[in-house]
Amino acid sequence: MLASGSVLFAIEIPANFERSVRRGDKPAMLVIADATDPVASGTALRCSRRFFRRRSQHDRDVPNSPNMPFEIRPHARYNLQRSLS
Repeated sequence: MLASGSVLFAIEIPANFERSVRRGDKPAMLVIADATDPVASGTALRCSRRFFRRRSQHDRDVPNSPNMPFEIRPHARYNLQRSLS
């Protein structure tokens, strides 16, 4: 969907993510954004980081820590097909 231009960003959550977070393993979540539009991709990356930080603060089953219990790995991809349209 990202390659076709129908979405500007996608979030990939690995298998057993919740269990890894609850065990304190600090798993990584991948946020892929279409860098053809840097404003939209930057906004998507910032908003996803803010959303997941707030969500994890309110989850009683997540270890209490000032840092997020997982890593967000941003990946900006340049979508050539979208830039040509």
